[in-house]
Amino acid sequence: MLRNVYLRNRLQLPECIKPRFRDETRAETADTMSLFKAFSMEHRDDYAVSLDVMAEALGIPRPKQVIDSAQVPKLHAAGEYHAILTSCSIDTVTTTRAVELMAGFSDDLK
Repeated sequence: MLRNVYLRNRLQLPECIKPRFRDETRAETADTMSLFKAFSMEHRDDYAVSLDVMAEALGIPRPKQVIDSAQVPKLHAAGEYHAILTSCSIDTVTTTRAVELMAGFSDDLK
């Protein structure tokens, strides 16, 4: 809960509540859904949390406003590869932004 309040107000996390990575000198794979659950009392017990829900809770633009993942098979069958790639790119940017905020790497934290 405390982490979430810091993020919503764009405040830098104190060292004592920053998430720890095994080796901060190299890039590591992070489970953004598990990391988000550590920030959200409302969603910590949910089995799964969508990227859309995570973005809304962190106060960043929601990625699924145009294309939902359920539409991808139909878009692929129709040859709409540009739309699929655009959707994937938006998801990637949203995920990156969420991780930057939760890990305290964002430039807009005070």
